[in-house]
Amino acid sequence: MIVVIRPHTPPDLVEEVIREISLLGYTPNPIRGECQTVVAAIGDETTHASLESLNALAQVERVIRVQKRYKLASRQSHPETTVVDAGGVLSAGALHCARALAAAGADLSARAWDGGNALHAGAAAG
Repeated sequence: MIVVIRPHTPPDLVEEVIREISLLGYTPNPIRGECQTVVAAIGDETTHASLESLNALAQVERVIRVQKRYKLASRQSHPETTVVDAGGVLSAGALHCARALAAAGADLSARAWDGGNALHAGAAAG
């Protein structure tokens, strides 16, 4: 993540941000410019605490996420196509899975879903 410090922030307040980044499990790498500092926080955002809480500090202008939120499900970290074995039927990709489920008799209409989380009773299980 990148933590952007407000312009002309006193050095002691920049150091406070650097300490907080370390406490949250990241390795801070400050980049000091003429009137503004940014701190690159090195570490895996999926296993460390979020630095977005640093936005509460007055000297922080903004926190910028570098990794995607759903990195483990993205092609960035897993470039191969995921293949799912559903009762002996191999399926790859969300659209392919939906078509296969519909072909097997599953009710994929909006009325079959309860808030997007669970199928209503009576919907085909496939």
